[in-house]
This record gives sequence, structure tokens and C-alpha cells, in this order.
Amino acid sequence: MIRKAQEEFGKLSTIPCTSRHYCTEGRPKKIPVPEIFQAMNMQIADYLRGCAGTLEH
Repeated sequence: MIRKAQEEFGKLSTIPCTSRHYCTEGRPKKIPVPEIFQAMNMQIADYLRGCAGTLEH
């Protein structure tokens, strides 16, 4: 199941997240998953913008 999820997420350019914190409610570690996904998505977007810039030159 994890491998399948990894494969599906690998097809996306960003990680989908509603930022509603459904995945963090009631969890003892209180890991800020939506904020982590947002940061990762920002890095992915920056990387993709950088790649697009190199194609233009």
C-alpha cells in the first residue's frame, strides 16, 4: 500500500492537501503535516520554476 501511494504521489507535481488538519487531529505527536506539505510544495514549485528558467536560455 505504501509503495502504491509513493508511485501515485510520484506522478504529481505537488502533494495534495486541504490544510484542514484532518490528518493531525487526535495524534499524540502533533506533527504539522499540512505545513510540512506546504513547505515541500513550495520547494517543488521553486525547483520547477528553476527548471523552466533553464529551458528558456
